[in-house]
Amino acid sequence: GKRNVLKKNTALVFFATQGLGSLAIITQSFAVALVPLGLLSLINALQGIEYIFILIMAIFLSYNFPQFGSERISGGILFQKILAIICITAGVIILAFT
Repeated sequence: GKRNVLKKNTALVFFATQGLGSLAIITQSFAVALVPLGLLSLINALQGIEYIFILIMAIFLSYNFPQFGSERISGGILFQKILAIICITAGVIILAFT
């Protein structure tokens, strides 16, 4: 019935995200292996940029597909998230130019 379809969809989403996560780790490890030692800290710091994309995707999905879950984003929460992203980006810039 409907419950079995929901369980199958949940399992599919779970395994797809686990597979994508594994692929991300493999490609990141490959990128680290290619980089000169002096730039290794910059490559690792670039992981902080992923939060920018997560925020953008969360806002996009919550407005366009509210059935998947929505996050109530007040002005204060949005300000806090943007401030955190600015701090992460500033850290990456400092690492890149020192």
